Amino acid sequence: MWNGEEEVQFRVDFHASKSFKSAQRSVHPIAQFTNTNGTSFTFAFAFESKKDGKLYYNCNQCVAAKRKELVDGSSIKTIHIYDNIVVNGNPSDGHYPGCQPIRSAQVHAEKKKRQASQLVRSGLSSVASARLNFHTEMTRECEEVGVDEREGRLHWTKKSVTNRLSYAKISKVPPLMEDGSLPEQLTKTNTGQQFLRFEAPDGSKLFVNDMCLSLLEQSSCWKADGTFKSAPKGYLQVNII
Repeated sequence: MWNGEEEVQFRVDFHASKSFKSAQRSVHPIAQFTNTNGTSFTFAFAFESKKDGKLYYNCNQCVAAKRKELVDGSSIKTIHIYDNIVVNGNPSDGHYPGCQPIRSAQVHAEKKKRQASQLVRSGLSSVASARLNFHTEMTRECEEVGVDEREGRLHWTKKSVTNRLSYAKISKVPPLMEDGSLPEQLTKTNTGQQFLRFEAPDGSKLFVNDMCLSLLEQSSCWKADGTFKSAPKGYLQVNII
């Protein structure tokens, strides 16, 4: 354990990383330090000291700046954390040349994206509903948190948010059964309607809900399309006409 010789100065907050590149990163989430002007730096876990238990985190914005331009004699900012406290000085000092903190509008929008993703992943909301509802919430709260609403909207593009929430939706899909069959959850819609309608001997499956069946019955002209990124792991989506 660290003996506390260094003075406690700055506190960080933690939130889950959007992607894990190692088992350690899944255990140690992203650390975020917010300046008094509302801008922030985020830090990713590097390693834990076996000697004193301190956690070493590297600045994500420094890493991004270094990828753009190598500067001789410069290094990325590393902070040492013990019990949520930075114990090696001001986290805002000594960053790589060109390192830019995240603006408060981006931090606010990112917070709402995480909340929307959690709701979709839990199965309590559809992608479209979460995107619209949290966009409304994000813009409504801009004034409360001191963020310019126009800037906040720039960090909430329909395509990027939809892709992120769609990934969250796919990540909650349960694995296939040992015999390759689908678990019960995947055979019905979120509202409990039958979704799996047909299974062929070769493993092909047909999915359609009640409303779509009704629309097909009433239509004299059918058009077909497919979203091939939506197939769960272990399956390939296919349309046969």
